[in-house]
Amino acid sequence: MLPTITVDLPFLAREVNDAHTQTHNHAKGMLLEAKRAGEALLKAKGLCPHGTFKDWVQAHCRLSYRQATAYMRVAKLSKDVKAE
Repeated sequence: MLPTITVDLPFLAREVNDAHTQTHNHAKGMLLEAKRAGEALLKAKGLCPHGTFKDWVQAHCRLSYRQATAYMRVAKLSKDVKAE
């Protein structure tokens, strides 16, 4: 016979709150990584001859050019995002 496990509301509240905290932490980490990628892409764009950046992204990065532009936008717009 299997043991009976009782789940009560306080346990479930802790579970929800812990999951919510982890979601927040991962989302913040994701944003910081997107910013880091965007900053590197902006530097690379500055080093590429005019008109060659898109081809460089497609040849050297494991992401689409559209995703690259999204990361660069994050980098430009999130100058104040810092790790805590």
